Amino acid sequence: MLKNLPVPSSQIFVWAFIPYRITEQGLNSEFYEVPEFRQQLTEVFAKLGLKWTWQPITFENIYAVVEKVVASSNNYIPVILNYCDGTEIDSYPGVSVVKLLESKGIIFTGGDANFFNVCDSKILMKRAFVEDGVDTAAYEVISENSAFQGICARLGTPLIVKPAISLESRGISLHSVVYNDEQISLQVQRLLQGQHEMQFTLGNIFVERFINGREFTIFIVGDSHQPDRIKIYPPMERVFHANVPETERFLSYGYWERNEEESFLSFQLVNSDLHERLCELSKRAYCAVGGNGYGRVDMRMDRESSELFVLEVNPNCGISSQSLSNLSDPTGTSVGSILHLAGIPFVDMISEIIAEALTGHYSKLSSVNQVA
Repeated sequence: MLKNLPVPSSQIFVWAFIPYRITEQGLNSEFYEVPEFRQQLTEVFAKLGLKWTWQPITFENIYAVVEKVVASSNNYIPVILNYCDGTEIDSYPGVSVVKLLESKGIIFTGGDANFFNVCDSKILMKRAFVEDGVDTAAYEVISENSAFQGICARLGTPLIVKPAISLESRGISLHSVVYNDEQISLQVQRLLQGQHEMQFTLGNIFVERFINGREFTIFIVGDSHQPDRIKIYPPMERVFHANVPETERFLSYGYWERNEEESFLSFQLVNSDLHERLCELSKRAYCAVGGNGYGRVDMRMDRESSELFVLEVNPNCGISSQSLSNLSDPTGTSVGSILHLAGIPFVDMISEIIAEALTGHYSKLSSVNQVA
C-alpha cells in the first residue's frame, strides 16, 4: 500500500500524536478519544503493515514524549502522525508540538510551523491571499471600537463579522451577518464580551463581504514548494437546504446541534467545468499561505457573478474515514465526506500523507547535503 518510499516500510514506526487536555476529571480528548476513531487507525495500520502506537499529547508531557521518540530512532525510523491541531488557547496543543518536532528533526505529517502560524489568524491568511492575488472577500480589521463606522458604505452589504482566531466556528452565529454599522458594533461587542467559551479582542476581529452563494471545500496533500507534486482531491459542495434563508447558509457554532433533526446540509461532488476552477484556485490559495503536508481550502461562489472567493485554508484539518452526514458519529469530518463520495479508502489517504512526510523530510536532507 505504501509506495515509492525513500525507506523500507519495515523500518518505520508511527506515533499517532493525539491532542488531550487535562481537566478535573482527568485527560480529555473530546474529538478523538472515542472507540470508533481508535478503531479506524487500528484498521489502517493493519492494512499498511506498519507498527504504531496511540500517544496522548498534552502541554505537560510533550517534552518527555518527544525524548522517547528520539530515543526510539535507534531501532526504527519514527514518523509522527500529527493530530495536534489545537489553537492552544483552547487548552489543546497545536503549533508548539510542531515547533518541537522541527527542532528535533523528527519526521511528522501535516503542516510545518510557518503554515500553522500564517493560518492561525484569518487576518494574516487574507493578507497572504491579497498579496498573491488570490480572490478573497473584501474586508476590514476592527482595531478599535470606532473602527466599524462607515464599513458598510465602503464594503457594501450584507457583511459578516468574524474572529481572526476560532475553533469549530466559535464566535460565528446568525448574528454575525450584518447590514449596517450599528449591527457591526453590536456583534463586535458580543465578541469582546466573549462567546462560545472563547474571548476575542480588538485587532483580532474583522468584517468581510458576505458571499451569498454556493460553498465548497477541497482537500489538498503536498508541498507548495513542489507545486507539480500537489494532489487535489475531488472538490465537494456543501449544499444547504432550500428552506434555510440565504444569509443563514454558512457554518456557525453549534450548526450541527441546531439542525440535528433535519437534513439542513448535504454534500455532493462537483461534476462540471467548475471542477477545474475550484482546483486551480484552491491550489493557488494553498501555495499563497505556504501550504505543506495537507490542508483543506474552503471557498464560496457569488450567486450573481459566479466569482469564486477563498474563505480560508485549514492546515492539519480534521481527517477521518467517516462522513459528516452521520451526525451520531463524532468522528465525522469534511474530509471523510469527500473520501466517502469519491470512493477513496481512508487507508489510501493516510498512506499518501505519511509518504508525503517521508519524501519531504528526505528531500530537505538531500538539499542540505548538496549545499554542504
